[in-house]
Amino acid sequence: MKLKWMFFILFIAYTTVAVKASNLPIPVSVNESITITLFFPSEIKKVVKPASHYKFEYEPNGKIAALVARKGATSNLTVITKNGYIYSFLLQYDNEVNSFTYVLTEDQAIGKLNRSSVAEVSNTNGSLAGHDEETVERQSVAEKTVEEKTIEEEAIGQTDVDTFEEPSSNENNDTGKKIEADLRPNDLASGETPETMESSLYESDREGYYRIFCENSYLQKTKFKKISNTVNLIGLQLNNIIKDHNDLHFVLEVKNDSWSDYKVKSLRFFIKSLEGNREIQIKDLFIYNLQESIPAHSNNHLVFVCKNFVMGKGQNIYVLLEEDGGRERSVMLGLTSQQIKRGR
Repeated sequence: MKLKWMFFILFIAYTTVAVKASNLPIPVSVNESITITLFFPSEIKKVVKPASHYKFEYEPNGKIAALVARKGATSNLTVITKNGYIYSFLLQYDNEVNSFTYVLTEDQAIGKLNRSSVAEVSNTNGSLAGHDEETVERQSVAEKTVEEKTIEEEAIGQTDVDTFEEPSSNENNDTGKKIEADLRPNDLASGETPETMESSLYESDREGYYRIFCENSYLQKTKFKKISNTVNLIGLQLNNIIKDHNDLHFVLEVKNDSWSDYKVKSLRFFIKSLEGNREIQIKDLFIYNLQESIPAHSNNHLVFVCKNFVMGKGQNIYVLLEEDGGRERSVMLGLTSQQIKRGR
């Protein structure tokens, strides 16, 4: 699914969401030989599926899901439950898997929808079409009662539409009817388009907008492969620059190839002229997924969001990652105006 449509599926679900800024995607290691089981606190209502080499299965209106994977790149998974909670997962293939079961709580969600938003998400699957709010509430109570009686007896069966099915494989013989959410413009509310809805969230909940956009863009294919700097086995690399509205999203990667953890003090952007020492600080609007401590022999992908800016003649932009407790492993990355322009 293209990034834009992934974003707008999340946008529709996210209308008037209350975001928990402290929660980050839940990391899950998975491979083809171990089945990961996830237990959600309420029924699964909507799934934004990961890359095709990750297979996510669950029963309609069930609370249990299963996850396996073929070898491939890191991806993300988003699950919205019936009680409105949004769960985000960072999926990574690993030959060794140590955690087989995840019992999720509401505190682990990155945000929560209000009642009308939950009904709207359900309508995209065709399950609540034509019902008013009172009818939806009665249906939810009835479904919950049935679910509580049967959830422990039923095994995870049919693959939902939001999971993948290998074109040449006959291993899964689905008997249930598949319903695919198609969020083309004619599926949206009257008078609304993806562009107007996007602008609405951007204006009403800027932090929530940044969180969704960053989550679905920070692991995209690297655009710049040689813009990096390494100091004492600590590397700082620019992977991508994305322009959205009047903002710039700098997608960065920190590589800790040392034998000790790297404690981050700060991440700063500033403009400096080659002819002088004056620094013009660039204020961050949002920083996504910057870890306070980066473990030894690991990477940290992150996004720095700032307002679009104009660089003067002879000016460069510098990115400074400072280590807490010393300067021996602080890293500075220089970017020219030509590189910034090409990235946009």
